[in-house]
Amino acid sequence: MHRETLPESDFTFTAINHESLECCLENGAAKISNFISQESLSQLRNEGVPQLVSLLESRVPEIMGFFALLNVVDVDDTKRITVDIIDPYPNHETVNEAHIDSVASKGLSLLIPYTGSPALFSCDNKPYMSTEAATIETTYGPGDAILLRQTIRSVNDQPCTRLQAWHMGIASTERSIIIIDYLNEHITTSEHLSVNNE
Repeated sequence: MHRETLPESDFTFTAINHESLECCLENGAAKISNFISQESLSQLRNEGVPQLVSLLESRVPEIMGFFALLNVVDVDDTKRITVDIIDPYPNHETVNEAHIDSVASKGLSLLIPYTGSPALFSCDNKPYMSTEAATIETTYGPGDAILLRQTIRSVNDQPCTRLQAWHMGIASTERSIIIIDYLNEHITTSEHLSVNNE
């Protein structure tokens, strides 16, 4: 199977906005480069990671843009929004395989590493082996974030089926990652998104 790996500039953004969301919906993921400030990273490392989003926002105000983009009013709605902390993220072979997430099977996920070395991240709309090139291949570490697509059924009330993206991360050392899952397969945004129906 032939895949074309996108240039880094096609999937790397400096904010969570409509452009990065369009990229995520189309290609499976978008990288948000230098998204989390050093001050926020220090607070996470020194004070811990609260699992209540309203408290997490006070330590990492940058994530407010994620919820604003999706018109989320109640950030502590645990039926729609969950926070998971993987500390440390395991560094063994079974993690180094392309997979889809089992817990967050719908909506969008925001991956935020806050300790450890940069990791290789790859993503594709179809399964792939670690020896194959994927549509998205990049490096991300503390300060960056990955916006990852789970299953989406509509965007702004328009049918738009996108299945979960296949992805993997490989790091040379253990790392800590916050995963924020927005568990809603019907995405609503404040602006029109250019997403083809499939």
